[in-house]
Amino acid sequence: ERAIALYGQRLQEAPDDVQAQLGVARAEAARACLYNGSSEDTEQALQLAQAVIARQPKLAAAHAALGYAHDCRGEIDAALAAYERAVQLDPGADASRASAAYLYARQGRLSDALAANLAVRAPERVRFWELQVASNLDLMGYSAAAEARYRRSFQLYPDNVFSNIAWPSFLYEHGRFGEAQAALDEAFARRTEHASLHLLATELALQRGDVTAAQTAVQGARALRPQASLPTTLAWITGAEPKPASQELLARSAALQAGLAQGSDPFDGIEAGLLADMAGDRHAALLALQAAVAAGYRNASYLRVSPLFAELRKDSGFAPLLQTMEAAVAADRARVIASGQLPADAQAVTVAR
Repeated sequence: ERAIALYGQRLQEAPDDVQAQLGVARAEAARACLYNGSSEDTEQALQLAQAVIARQPKLAAAHAALGYAHDCRGEIDAALAAYERAVQLDPGADASRASAAYLYARQGRLSDALAANLAVRAPERVRFWELQVASNLDLMGYSAAAEARYRRSFQLYPDNVFSNIAWPSFLYEHGRFGEAQAALDEAFARRTEHASLHLLATELALQRGDVTAAQTAVQGARALRPQASLPTTLAWITGAEPKPASQELLARSAALQAGLAQGSDPFDGIEAGLLADMAGDRHAALLALQAAVAAGYRNASYLRVSPLFAELRKDSGFAPLLQTMEAAVAADRARVIASGQLPADAQAVTVAR
């Protein structure tokens, strides 16, 4: 907040100051991504970055700011194009290279993601680099190596919002629910508030059958991100809020799936499946999950353990969905091994999956 105020003060003095414009753009996007800001923050960030690019189209930092704004809006294709352009203009732009790597993983391009992460020249300067490599390794089956990286990051960076989310989430997805709850409690104590922490608390509460605690937790996420779709969906699932009619649920599901074609986050297809299942349309729910997998969703571990999918897992169409993900991951893992780029800590571990 102080940074935004200072940049704003500078822009009153010099409205065309590029450094100040990009400073505001990045800070506004960060407020949305990291600190529970609103869509108005990302819209402002987009406008500022685009204004700078219009005047200086070859300024890598402007494309990086544009990418970050799109990223925080969940517009993966647009964000990736901007990050890639930033790296093209400035091969030393490690932050943009790492951000692109993160989005490759979101698209299911795990070998591309790991290669881009390992191409970062100064990883110690990239805040989420360790978490990204850990995620790549975990999705490809090198869970022991991923665990060591997640644990280290959680220990060393108590003020890192996403580290505080990643470690308990890893434990949860591997069925270590007691450890996940303990880590989540510690994360909450660090006061790096984020809706994802409350959403994880919701799932852990459902896992142990405590519906009241789940309803309380999801309302925490709703309070932090009132405009976000997923907290609302989970509020309906848990009964924290009355769910709408089936027709509206299916319409929201269809809208999320339509976004996949425009380059939105593949997890939107997962949420679309939950909405369709809540509406009582199991076939539509499985089609939505298939669309998510086709768009690049690869976190089979989450789908196996989450209580949100307990009924869907009973359907005969669910196992083939997991098999499709596993086949895609196996192909990426083979490419990484063939390239010789597998990190040393992963080389020493037997693939679990």
